Amino acid sequence: MRGVRKGAAFVFGWAVSLAIVVTVTVLVTGNNPPKPATAPSLAALAVKIVLGVVLVRIAVRTHTVPEGGPSRPRKEPPRWQAQVDSMSPVVRPGPLAPTLQPLGC
Repeated sequence: MRGVRKGAAFVFGWAVSLAIVVTVTVLVTGNNPPKPATAPSLAALAVKIVLGVVLVRIAVRTHTVPEGGPSRPRKEPPRWQAQVDSMSPVVRPGPLAPTLQPLGC
């Protein structure tokens, strides 16, 4: 039952966020959309470039560990997952196979 409540809360939060974005956009633009085939302002382009650079720096910093710096402790897999490689061929394709399939649709 908690999953249903969490899902409903997620959808509600998403709808509220969308309403906030639409409201702010309408208030900022005065409900006048930009003219077609016009160039965006230099300020908008500068904001996009700065935001892109900041996000790339955060990604690089997150995925690299400096030498001698702290590293994340490696989590051990659950005991059942560690035993998958040593299971017999009879057990592997049985009830365990559907749970380990990737969801690449």
